[in-house]
This record gives sequence, C-alpha cells and structure tokens, in this order.
Amino acid sequence: MSTATQLPEESSSHSATSLCAQAQLADGILSPAPKWAPGVRHTGHGLFAVRSFRKGEIIGQFGGRLVAAEAIDDYVREVGNFGLQVHPNWYVCPGSAEEISQHGTIRHSCAPNVGLSDALTLVTMRDIVASQETHVEFLIDYAMTGLPATSFFSCVCGAPACRGEVTGDDWRIKELQLAYRGYFPPFKARLIEPGTGTACALTAALDNLPRAGGPRTLAACYDALLFDAMGVLINESGALPGAAHVLARLNTLGQPYYIVTNISSGSDHTILNRLRDAGLPIPSVDRIVSAGGVVRQRIRKELKDGRIVAYLGCASIAHEIFGEHSHLCCAETAETFDTLLVLDDEGFDFKQAADRILSVFQRKLVETREMPSLISANADVIYPGKKRSLVFGPGIILPMLAAGLAPFGAPRISAEVMGKPGSAIFEECISRAKSHRLLMVGDQIETDVKGAKAVGLDSLLVSTGLGSYGGLHQDIDSSPDYVANNLYQIFDGSLLPGLRRQPFNGSDQRVVMR
Repeated sequence: MSTATQLPEESSSHSATSLCAQAQLADGILSPAPKWAPGVRHTGHGLFAVRSFRKGEIIGQFGGRLVAAEAIDDYVREVGNFGLQVHPNWYVCPGSAEEISQHGTIRHSCAPNVGLSDALTLVTMRDIVASQETHVEFLIDYAMTGLPATSFFSCVCGAPACRGEVTGDDWRIKELQLAYRGYFPPFKARLIEPGTGTACALTAALDNLPRAGGPRTLAACYDALLFDAMGVLINESGALPGAAHVLARLNTLGQPYYIVTNISSGSDHTILNRLRDAGLPIPSVDRIVSAGGVVRQRIRKELKDGRIVAYLGCASIAHEIFGEHSHLCCAETAETFDTLLVLDDEGFDFKQAADRILSVFQRKLVETREMPSLISANADVIYPGKKRSLVFGPGIILPMLAAGLAPFGAPRISAEVMGKPGSAIFEECISRAKSHRLLMVGDQIETDVKGAKAVGLDSLLVSTGLGSYGGLHQDIDSSPDYVANNLYQIFDGSLLPGLRRQPFNGSDQRVVMR
C-alpha cells in the first residue's frame, strides 16, 4: 500500500469515526469488516493462500465504512492510505488503523493473481496451487482498485511486466484494460466501456445515495479540472506556492484533472518530467494536454500532403515532437516553406528566425500574392518571467509579421490556433474527460478564459501569474465565471455556485455573495 499523503496546511478536529458517513444502506450490502474465505491468511499487510484455489473462486470481500470523496483527504491524514474506491463519490475504508492490522490488506503487483468481480468481491484470475506448507501471496494490480491515490509510487514488484511506477491513472492504459477486462469495479468498468459494469448491489445503492448537502466545494461541481501550467502551477523559477499541495489533494480525492498548456518545448513526457522535477505530483503523462501534442497530427497531415513546414522553435524539440522528415525544416535557416508552425521562443536565435520568416512571407506575397499558411501551437504573446518580469512568447511573431508586411499591402494575417485559445486543445480535454462539465483554471484572459468560453466551458481566473501584475484589460464578453486569489479556493467552499459572478477589472479579486 502507498503511504499517507502530506496534505495542505489544514487542521481537522474530526475523529476517524466521524469521517465515516452514516449512510442508510440495506442490510447485507456492506459488511463492517472484510471477510476472507477459508484458506486465506493475513500476515502483516499481506494476504496469503494456504490451500489451492480455482480460477474464479472467491477469496473474500472487502468491508468497512463509507467515506465520502470530499472527506477522504482527512481520512488519509488521520488513519492512513488504506481503502477502496467503490464509486466516484464514495470509498470503503477501515474505521481505524487497528482494524487494518486486524483484518489485513492486499498488496500490489503488476502481475496480479486476483481481481474484482464487483465493487467489493475478490476472485482469483487463475488457478493457485498452495498448501499449509507452501503459501502463495494474493496480489492485485492497483490499476483495478481505485485506492486513495497519493499521485504515484515506484513499483519494485519484480514481475517481468513491472511498470516501474504505479499511478492513479493506470486503469486508462489500453493493455491493462484488455488484460483485466471483467476484473474492474463497476464504476471503473463504466468509464472504460460506457453502458457496461457488473451488476452490484453496492454500486446501485450508491448511485441513488445523495451526498449530504450536495457538493461542498467548487472542485466537486465539475467532472474534471483543467489547469494552465505557466503562471498557475509553475513559473520560470519553479513551482508556485501551494500548487503541489493542491494537486496532491486532488490525487487523494480521486478528482480528475489535466494540465492544459501551450508549452511546446518537447513531448508530453518531457513536459511531465519538467513539472515533476518542479515538485508537482502529477500521476501520469495522460494528464498532460499540450499544444505540441495536439498539433502533432495536424502537422503530420501537412507533411503527408507534401507541404514544406518550417517551425519557429528549437530543432531538437521539433524532432522530438514530430520526428525527422525531409519537408520539416527550421525557420531560422529555411529558404522557403508552405506552412509556418509557431512552437517555442527559446533555444535558438529568435531574431534571426523572425527575420527569415518575414523575408519568406514578403517574397511570396510579392511573387504570388499569397503567403504561407500559419499554424500556431503556442499562441502566448506574453507570459510571466522571473522576479515578476514579463517575457514575450512565441505568439508575438504574428503582430511582428503584421507590422513588417503592412507596407507591402499584406492582408490580415491569421493563424490556425491549435493551443489555447483555439478549440482543438479544449476538444482534446473534453474527449479525455468524456464530459463537457469541466472548469478551466488559468491566469490569462486571452488564452485560458476566452478559449474556455468559446467551447462552452466555465473558467476560473487566479491572481497568480499574469493576474498578479494588475491592470489586465478585458471586455464583458471575456469575464471569467470565477475569480480567486489562490488555488486553495477551489476547496474552501467560497466559490460555490450561488455567488454573483461579476466582471474582473484586473485589480479587484472580489467575488460577492448574493
């Protein structure tokens, strides 16, 4: 089992028992403690077979007390990271640390021999040969279980197929979905294959069980949260204060979230490693939705159609994202091109590249009265730098081109924007979350807020990155749905619906109660 999460600086006067919901379930649906079949022995935190079991044989059933998802972080802090997620809104957990020792738990392996036949019942996935003299440990892959996730942990199970790292998102891995089909709890089975899920009395009861008082935080009102990276979670100096704690708490709650970023300085794996190196506990690469990743298929189509694509960015980064191609070239040295891709602003001579781009656009305009098409992965014109400075982003190339080509009668220059505020990156988020009920959390009106509003998503503007500089201009049509001074407000209830939403003037961070 993974260790308990260190959560944000909060105090709680709850006892472990008080955190358990007093939910009214029919008799027999949930046992107060686990029940193990004859021939199952628990030692420490492991479960062992002391007799042989056939494939599909029940080895036991989890039991405990219901803990609402909103209270699971308090439970983890007070009792430990032990329990089973049985529903998006509910966990089944031991009532105390003593109960954990008394009844035992089951450990993880990337080569499991047991799975779940419903929300609570453990069954063998293959024949197990054991005896009183030769014990065999029962092992489950935590990809199946939905345990309270403290982001990720290193795996040393020693299995030939060991993943090396176990995350709360491993159930999304296609190979595991196929290998463990029929062994996921119903709520996960429904996420993997909508409309499916083993019939289960507990799942059915919890589907119809209202949470007392409804959602208590803004985060709980949405199916997933979308976080901008630069200015919300990190800046040029590293992670912003509180960002790691907020993501850790979401991991513990099991609340889905994605990092939606215009950063195009490498593959999604490179971006994940950069964010993890900054101390952010992001479970897996599937949580990264980057402009570079979204634009990949679009550029591959351009190349397949025989068009020459020049990129504004570093050569090594472009090749990492798109691979090598004879029609893919660096704008810094390109003599001509059909499409300009705006990627990044670092790791190369931006001035030299901008001059070459201007020359190619001007020459084609004069010779053919047409200009290269323009695709923008990163449309950021500015972003926060070190020590409260501002930095020009790669999106500045558009107004530079417009100014440079104006004397030649150039028509208005526009770009196909794949990153924010374009719709493509938000549509990718909707596809991954399988929901339109998403909240975009950002620090820029032009990219985060306007982009979210354009596809019908709610937005929250935080006064961290650009929001902390003051004087941000916006019109009434680009007002965020919520304004917060810090990320913690998504948890404290102060931003729950029912607040009067009012335009943000760049310096007033108030949200007024009705």
